[in-house]
Parts: sequence; C-alpha cells; structure tokens
Amino acid sequence: MKSADGTHFSDAGFMQETFATGANKELYYNDLLPFSNITFYRARIYSGGDIQFSSIVKVQQVADRSITVIPNPAHEMVQINFNNREREKATIRIIDTRGKVLIESSTNNAFIHYDISHLAPGMYLVQVVLQGQVTEANKLVVQ
Repeated sequence: MKSADGTHFSDAGFMQETFATGANKELYYNDLLPFSNITFYRARIYSGGDIQFSSIVKVQQVADRSITVIPNPAHEMVQINFNNREREKATIRIIDTRGKVLIESSTNNAFIHYDISHLAPGMYLVQVVLQGQVTEANKLVVQ
C-alpha cells in the first residue's frame, strides 16, 4: 500500500518474495510510479485468516535524476545516460513491474544502448548500480 500523506493508503501492487527460510521471508516491491517527493509505504499481511499491517516506511525521492532514457517512450532501441564521472564499473538493469530483471549488463562508460524490441509494451524501471548500490533509477515506457 502507498500514500502521499502517510495517512490515506491505497493499493500499490504485490510484493515479490526474494528469500525465505523457516518463518522468515524477504520481500520487495518496485514502485514505478512513486509520488513526486515523498511516498509512504506499508504492507498488508495476510496470515492464517488474519490481516495485519506493517509499520509505515517513508521514502523520499531524489529530486535530481541524472539518468536519462532516450527516446522515452520507445519501441526498438534506447540509450541510457547516467552519472559515472569516475568511470567505475556500472551495472544497468531493466526491470519489469513484477521486479524481474529482464536486461542487465555492465559498462565503464556513462551511457549504454539496449535493443528493447523484444520487450512487451508497458512500464519498466531502469536502474544504475555502482559499488553494489542502486544510485539512479528512472522509468521506461515501451510502446
């Protein structure tokens, strides 16, 4: 569930399980359409016929996105430009709305080209990972 004010929540989508051991589960959710500055999240948990809610988590968006996807919307090829001044090894991912990584490769440049003609029309998330951390993200619309 997500909210712009931390009080009024609406359904946002389903979380995906990444790891489970015994009673512990790790879940994640990629929100492709967060609210502009701050989005509040909480999970609705169904267990044994009961419904519980997680604590509320506040996520603040970075206002300055230096990642660009050109063209966007696209249907054949895209160029992804991002901040990589130090020319470190950067991993770039294209992820679907369920959180599945569909395209992933690495470069030491500050840009990369992808053929996206095999992707179904829809909304995707583009991530840049430097030193194991997602440093930038942006939306990609495939027509």
